[in-house]
Amino acid sequence: MIQALKGVRHLKSSAMKQAVSELSVPVPWGELRGKVWGPDHGRPVLCVHGWADNCGTFNTLIPLLPKECRYVAVDLAGHGRSSHRPPGVFYSFPAYVADVRRVVDALQWSKFSIIGHSMGADIAGMYSALYPEMVDALILLDGYGFLPTDPKEISKVMRQGMDEMIQFEKITEEERRVYTYEKAVERYHAVRAVGDFIRNNRPVVALPVYSAVGQNILFLSGCWLQTRLCLNSLLTSC
Repeated sequence: MIQALKGVRHLKSSAMKQAVSELSVPVPWGELRGKVWGPDHGRPVLCVHGWADNCGTFNTLIPLLPKECRYVAVDLAGHGRSSHRPPGVFYSFPAYVADVRRVVDALQWSKFSIIGHSMGADIAGMYSALYPEMVDALILLDGYGFLPTDPKEISKVMRQGMDEMIQFEKITEEERRVYTYEKAVERYHAVRAVGDFIRNNRPVVALPVYSAVGQNILFLSGCWLQTRLCLNSLLTSC
């Protein structure tokens, strides 16, 4: 049973056409949360969501997939219900890949398949490249790949990203802007052009890069500035 594995805990179950359980995997800075579908001993499949998303993105897909598989969808660090990394720690692709390794180790999976969406597809691809003997199938949905960067520009891009992060970290809580839900959606729309979708699906769409302050929304530190570092981290880690 999954709850007996290395501190992995089932938190609760919900009655659906296909039973869903929630799980928690302990990590040094807190926990990685997720959901589980399918029989205990089914073929293991790990589902990895995209940037600024959460494991709920698989809620409508997994019920349509083969019922004999064991699907585990996790919230990446800083997303959904998973713990945020400690202040000052960057969110990079190698760090996300390490988190996948932590989850797989906790589940004691030696061979499994991965379904990755968007940024999750890139994480899945990077994991399978590092651990090819562990991945028997790789399904990439809307994977955008790593952005090509002129080698001469890498140091400039990394430097700019780090400088922006350091400047952002100097902003005090009092200086950070707190928005109403509607205003936060408006600003989110300006960046990602998904405001209408969020507005129309408010009961089911989580906003993992925000934090609630009463009835208002606080932008969490580093949610935009870390993107440049995240997209280019592979180039400097090779």
